[in-house]
Amino acid sequence: MNHRDLAHTILNCINELVFVRDLDKNILFMNKRAEQVTGWAASEALKIKKCYQVFGDSGEPCRNCRCDSFIETGGGDNRFEKIIINPGKEKFHFRGSVFPLLAKGSVSGFIVVMEDRPDMPQKPGSQQAEQRKIKKALLESEEKYRQLAETIEDGFYEVDLAGNLLYYNDALARIYGMKNGNTVKGASYRDFMDEKNSEAVYRAFNRVFNTGRPEKGFSLEIKRPDGAVRTLEVSISLMRDAKGKPYGFRGIIRDITERRQAEERLKYLSMHDIMTGLYNRTYFEEEMARLNGGRFSPVTIICCDVDGLKLVNDTFGHKKGDELLKTVAEILKSPFRSSDVVARVGGDEFAVILPRTDEEAARRTCERINQAVENHNLKGTDIPISLSVGMATGIISGDLNCDELYRRADNDMYQRKMQNKASSRGAAVRSLIKALEDKDFLATGHAHKTFQYANQLGSAAGLSKRELNDLKLMAQFHDIGKVGITESILFKREPLDQKEWEEIKRHSEMGYRIARSTPELSSIADWILYHHEWWNGEGYPLGLKDQEIPLLCRVFSIAEAFDVMTSGRPYRTAVGRNEALRELERCSATQFDPDLVNLFTNIIKP
Repeated sequence: MNHRDLAHTILNCINELVFVRDLDKNILFMNKRAEQVTGWAASEALKIKKCYQVFGDSGEPCRNCRCDSFIETGGGDNRFEKIIINPGKEKFHFRGSVFPLLAKGSVSGFIVVMEDRPDMPQKPGSQQAEQRKIKKALLESEEKYRQLAETIEDGFYEVDLAGNLLYYNDALARIYGMKNGNTVKGASYRDFMDEKNSEAVYRAFNRVFNTGRPEKGFSLEIKRPDGAVRTLEVSISLMRDAKGKPYGFRGIIRDITERRQAEERLKYLSMHDIMTGLYNRTYFEEEMARLNGGRFSPVTIICCDVDGLKLVNDTFGHKKGDELLKTVAEILKSPFRSSDVVARVGGDEFAVILPRTDEEAARRTCERINQAVENHNLKGTDIPISLSVGMATGIISGDLNCDELYRRADNDMYQRKMQNKASSRGAAVRSLIKALEDKDFLATGHAHKTFQYANQLGSAAGLSKRELNDLKLMAQFHDIGKVGITESILFKREPLDQKEWEEIKRHSEMGYRIARSTPELSSIADWILYHHEWWNGEGYPLGLKDQEIPLLCRVFSIAEAFDVMTSGRPYRTAVGRNEALRELERCSATQFDPDLVNLFTNIIKP
């Protein structure tokens, strides 16, 4: 192709109107755009020759022609504006420029270039007006589309039919952990996922291409360059050109990792007990309903109940009780298969479903549970576990369902619980005694000496034999509520602050609740509650005074105070008997019953 042909080809491809004329106004060339605007074919226009006959308004030479002015003045402003009306009466507004053609240093003609003026109003309904309107709408739509893609939090992508990236927004780059987005345009989607996910995406693209229907909610998992694994939700739709021919895919990619984790967490919580991690009652009952079909017979159900949990909660606090339940849960997990359902079905109740398990195998399983409990207690933990275990086995049929089997296992467990009640209470009480010895010096003889003093004073004050027996229990368990007080407060050598003192004062009420829940101590529950009341009403917890305070408590408070003063405590040094008696006399009629102080002094002095 020579230079002339190349120049003609280029001029025919551009959007501007271009024609060439000589000095006599003859047209030498006009491009395709000129043909479209004027309605003249180039071959016909070249026959007419004169530019004003093709581009003029009246067929007469143009006034103020920029080409003529250039010839006359040798230069000047080469710009102009022009309206061309074609044979179809369509009006076109142009802004033009004139450029001289030089041959051997002289002007031999002119090139005239005219570009559309989009700001000029067009005739309503004209082809040019409609084209401009469509073009403007497309530009505005594309701009809105791009702005939307860049501002949404979800990733947006466009790929060609081969899966190569044509466009994606910043959100997609963040989702995939791309460091430099510009370096991956044109890359294949396969570069961002493993082979398994790549094949899944490929199949999804094929479905969309073959059916033309969008793919929604398609999910996949990716591993980002930083090692993070993310779960994505992908939508895919087909892109078509103006003729409806597919040329690629576009869609939204949403990071649903947190949502999926939350869903999994909610699913877990709907089936599991939060504290122990075992299945909960809801799941347990669903499994019983599923097994009612009978396909997994024989079925065994085991029921377990933690003995003395209330006593542990009241004594050591609910945190310790929760720890005990977690320990029981761990013990119950070990003897069972993965197909067995181990559940916490109540506060202190556990149950197990064992499909395809006969009675003999179930009994061996119960023995393993009891052995695991015994092994735990042999380790010398501060709270021994006592577990009542019952079981029932049967063939699920029309006459027997899992609900009835569960009722039988629960009844069997309750009978065993009644048999073990005394021994379990004894174990709980022994654990309390040990805890009290560790915290409150029972091992040093405080209980024994306090009872000796109280028994002497109580006998002289006329207490009954039963009341004297209660004094003996009081000497041992009056401060049982202190097992729930932290050791940092109990053994503090410095004066207690207000908050610590309020914590100490709680031990009377805690001890009362513990004694009420323990048959061996229920007879002294009220005495434990009142044993820190003062004669003048300034004691705790109820502020009783004078004769409102039971005689047994008034006797006991004097005996205990005397032993504490003569034995010493971490926060005070022991004193002699005479000094202790003088302190009792000083507090007579305020803290202590004055008549009983006199009586006690007479008993102790000799």
